[in-house]
Amino acid sequence: MEGSGEITLEQRQAIAVDAMQAEQADSYGCGSWVQFYRSIFGRDGSLARHLQPGQRRDYQTGGDYAELHERLAHLRSVDNRKLASAETVDMITIRVPRSMHDALIDEAKAAGVSMQNLCITKLVVPAHDRFIPEQRGKIRGRSFGPQPKESGSEESEQEAAGRDDGCRANAVAGRSGWQAETGATAAG
Repeated sequence: MEGSGEITLEQRQAIAVDAMQAEQADSYGCGSWVQFYRSIFGRDGSLARHLQPGQRRDYQTGGDYAELHERLAHLRSVDNRKLASAETVDMITIRVPRSMHDALIDEAKAAGVSMQNLCITKLVVPAHDRFIPEQRGKIRGRSFGPQPKESGSEESEQEAAGRDDGCRANAVAGRSGWQAETGATAAG
């Protein structure tokens, strides 16, 4: 498959077969929505195996793609297992404006779902390129994958663990980094 080109019937059929097999595994009780997601949408899933990046963007605008997401939504609604039962669970933390947080709470309440469920729903649907702002300057936050030790840093693992415990304690107490450093409280 050189270039992006038009999506062939064979590619569409291969994706459909993969989706049916993943869905069947779930109906036999040996799968989960997480496994369906990984099989179809994941890094090594059906879409990545059968479509070039340009084709994948085109595929996302069609009815077949919408149907895959409808199947995923159905599987999520009937799968009452914990996420950790399907694969290792990672946690992300994002900063959002209070107005966005409030809007998400209202949207989750209106939909009758948890904030977790609503956010996962929003994350499984890819953002269109035109809605992703251009990154300016250095990318802030943690880099992807395992974190390298800084060169020249002689911090022991024990010191790092103690620092991490302090971060966890601040998070549990609801204090952000600047609040912990200054002793400020959330209210003031």
